[in-house]
Amino acid sequence: MLKYYKRLGKGNGFTLIELLVVIAIIAMLIAILVPGMRRVKMAAKKIEQKSMFRNIEIGLALFLDEFDNYPDSKVVTDTDASSKRVCGAQHLAETMLGRDEHGFDPKSRWHENGEPDDIYASDNTTPEGKTSLARRQEPYIELRKTGAFLLDQIYSVADLAAVSGMITGEQPFGTGGTKRAPIIADVFGHSISVSGSDIRRAGTPIVYFKADTNSRMYAKVPKAGARTTNWTYDWADNADIFDLPPLKQSTKYPDHLYKGTDGILKFYENITNPNVSYDKPYNSTSFILISAGWDGVFGTKDDVTNFD
Repeated sequence: MLKYYKRLGKGNGFTLIELLVVIAIIAMLIAILVPGMRRVKMAAKKIEQKSMFRNIEIGLALFLDEFDNYPDSKVVTDTDASSKRVCGAQHLAETMLGRDEHGFDPKSRWHENGEPDDIYASDNTTPEGKTSLARRQEPYIELRKTGAFLLDQIYSVADLAAVSGMITGEQPFGTGGTKRAPIIADVFGHSISVSGSDIRRAGTPIVYFKADTNSRMYAKVPKAGARTTNWTYDWADNADIFDLPPLKQSTKYPDHLYKGTDGILKFYENITNPNVSYDKPYNSTSFILISAGWDGVFGTKDDVTNFD
């Protein structure tokens, strides 16, 4: 009887080879499933970003209905804030949310001179704040899974110093109004080291280009070194965003970034509609929105736009 139990116990155990085979099978299944799950997650994020773009498109359509034009995307030099600049991405955030996220102020001059003293005052205990808040438009979109950020909230001082002259933080309220200039982040959150151990998770800025309907693209891309200001879309409207080090320094995608002469040409190639018989950009009478996508780098294949 004792021998029987010993043989039974020995016969029911796993040998080392059997155990290794099971582990190998599990590893193979993981190797097969994980990339698939990652692709599903990436596809879901792209759909989510497309949905966000759809909400922005509706907001811009409402803005067009109110003001008979889309907001401009040209870079503006703000002489009231030490000659700092704002770009297309920052104009988009002001349009959709207001500079302080209390809604767009119709008195805005997009950071140019001549703005009223009470523009974007948001303290409803002061006469200026009450006046400004009373004339605001309701925010055109609601940010649920992303947010509006000042650039120095998501990028380090060193990164921002590489693109000097941009409005990046809170400027003092005063003559000409507050100089706050946020951006709207996309849904592809990335962990970013802002300063030392200060890690923040935020998406990449969404860039916005307004079409110049008085211009035409007469060639597929401009010649190297040519001016782009007379084209339907102007790469320079968001060159400051494209030039931020985290968005342009990539060893993995060195030939596909919107930086330098090659990057400018790549930008115009990517926005040219191949489905027409002559060279013409997508959305030639409205606007273009671009998210850097999963990799956080503009000009790569996973970019999400409102025309692809």
